[in-house]
Amino acid sequence: MTERSPIAAVILAAGLGLSGWFIGHGLLAARSGDRFVTVRGLAEKDITANVGGWTIRHMAVGPTLAAAQSSIARDTDTIRAFLAEQGFPAAAITIADVRVEDRAAWGDQRFGQSDTRFNINQTLEVRTDKVEALRKAIAAKTELVRRGVVLQTGDNDARFTYTALNAEKPAMIGAATRNARAAAEQFATDSKSRIGGIRRATQGYFEILPRSGDYGSAERAPEQRLRVVTTVDFYIQD
Repeated sequence: MTERSPIAAVILAAGLGLSGWFIGHGLLAARSGDRFVTVRGLAEKDITANVGGWTIRHMAVGPTLAAAQSSIARDTDTIRAFLAEQGFPAAAITIADVRVEDRAAWGDQRFGQSDTRFNINQTLEVRTDKVEALRKAIAAKTELVRRGVVLQTGDNDARFTYTALNAEKPAMIGAATRNARAAAEQFATDSKSRIGGIRRATQGYFEILPRSGDYGSAERAPEQRLRVVTTVDFYIQD
């Protein structure tokens, strides 16, 4: 068996020592790099819908199909005139659906000579960027009833939409990220450490909520609230 020289033994020992030093500090650095805190940031902004829609459902009946058609045509003209008075051009109004029902087809002979044998249900759609004018028109819809139109509308027939969401996203995400950092810095203060850079960030989805605070649909009123929540991991430093 060959004896090792004293110099070789010293070099080997030094190499093992340095190797251990690098390994130990490498593990320490890795562990330091894994230290992070996960926080959520919230951003909200009040917005006003810039597009409105109104679904107007009405009906007419008659003993013959021609009579029912004449009645529904008269009512359609009445609705169009009403909307024109409210400032809406003809191009903003479309006929979305028409349904004709022959009640005699039910097999009940009483409807054969009935004044209500034929029933026509029609749906008109109004779409406009004149949101405030549309809201006023909806509030005055009883005028249509006074003029003889048989409405089948309800509270949910109006809808208001905000179409400029993409323009809001950059500023909203920035605000949510700043909010998240503020929460992380408070955590760091409490733990006597410092917040570093972002390790990972996840953008939540944007929500449009009713500004009134109720749990109904945001589309029911022009006054809405835009919200986004982001989830951010921040590195923690000593």
